[in-house]
Amino acid sequence: TKTEPPKPVVKIETVKPIAKTEPPKPVVKIETVKSIAKTEPPKPVVKKQAVKTQKIIKKYHTVTSKDNLWKIAQKYSTTVAEIKKLNGLKKNVAVLGTSIRVK
Repeated sequence: TKTEPPKPVVKIETVKPIAKTEPPKPVVKIETVKSIAKTEPPKPVVKKQAVKTQKIIKKYHTVTSKDNLWKIAQKYSTTVAEIKKLNGLKKNVAVLGTSIRVK
């Protein structure tokens, strides 16, 4: 008993024209792409960070007869220029008994 070969599901003539068809058209319209291209790029996201603030503690020193601005500056780990700036001094002299700002 001879069996017949199975019949093809799709004829070869039908497959060839399908292969020659054009690729599918894009789903997005050209106008949509142009309008997207004209929009501005998104702004960068900036994370807010907690700002650590230092509390400024003002320190004062009462000038004695043994003091000069250099010694006072050394005692409070600052400079003579900074003490002069804080107190509006033009000379390197502080008056005996006055309270001057050192920080």
